Amino acid sequence: MSSSALFSGFGIYLPWLFRWFTPIFGGARLPELSPWFGIFFVFFFGLQMLNWLKPIMWTPADTNWMSNLRGMSAAKKT
Repeated sequence: MSSSALFSGFGIYLPWLFRWFTPIFGGARLPELSPWFGIFFVFFFGLQMLNWLKPIMWTPADTNWMSNLRGMSAAKKT
């Protein structure tokens, strides 16, 4: 749905070039909804970030792994 809002927005940006493009992707009404799609996208992305917050938090195990990174890369190859 948001891709059709993007493509129908071409007809608003350059109407002399993309006037045939807008009716294929929803006419003139759909680009008016495009800001709402952006707002909903940002809102749901924020919810997803809250969902990911615990798994992406830095832990002492991450610090330990980073401090041993140089030793792991210089380790003897078998």
